[in-house]
Amino acid sequence: INITQKWLTDWILKYNLCPFAHKVHQEQQIRYNVLSNNTIEEYIEQIHDELILLLDANNVIDTTLLALPTDFEDFEDFLDFVGLVDLWIEQNEWDGVIQAVAFHPQFIFEQEPIDSKSHYTNRSPYPIIHLLKEESISKAIANFVDVHQVPKRNIDKLNSLDTTAFEWLDSFSKTQ
Repeated sequence: INITQKWLTDWILKYNLCPFAHKVHQEQQIRYNVLSNNTIEEYIEQIHDELILLLDANNVIDTTLLALPTDFEDFEDFLDFVGLVDLWIEQNEWDGVIQAVAFHPQFIFEQEPIDSKSHYTNRSPYPIIHLLKEESISKAIANFVDVHQVPKRNIDKLNSLDTTAFEWLDSFSKTQ
């Protein structure tokens, strides 16, 4: 949890990679949890419990970061698992209510060159599933000017950074 919190503050917030994260961080509306050494079924059950907690939180909890530090070292396996989570959300009629976003130490956007710094917008110390309330996303977007420029702005920001800025995150992908 401490490393996930450090990643959020020293990477996501510091470089403003998610302009919507500042408010929920400041208002302490982020839940952190660690899931590990489970079967797929056990993970889904734990994610279900997290979703119920997130939906019943009466805006006390706005978003949840679930770290999976001991499993899903392979990025493709992790993406397959997040696909199962998305399917499970849809099958339980939470599509449009909850969104799952993937972060991973080896995250790669298919359409980007392998050495592109853009991958670092979704790189994290561990495989992480970010569960968000769609309602909160809609509110944040409604109050944000030019939301479609965020990815380009992030890439420009990352491209402007010296390679030393990436060393901490890179240290995790080497151990994965």
